[in-house]
Amino acid sequence: MAKKDAVVLDTGEKIESIGPWAIAWRKFKANKVAMAGLVIFILIILSVIIVPMVMGISVSDYDTSIAPPIF
Repeated sequence: MAKKDAVVLDTGEKIESIGPWAIAWRKFKANKVAMAGLVIFILIILSVIIVPMVMGISVSDYDTSIAPPIF
């Protein structure tokens, strides 16, 4: 990730300017529960993609002739 140029104040102090997405990512990384949720979410997404390929299940293997329940 490329850093933006630093802003130099009249006093000679340099301030790094970062975008709102970088600030949000830093705060997200600091939250342990949020990071655990992200890991679980990524594992679920990967399992949805990988497990059918490993088990050899095709979309056409599902029986769609069964009618949904009527309430």
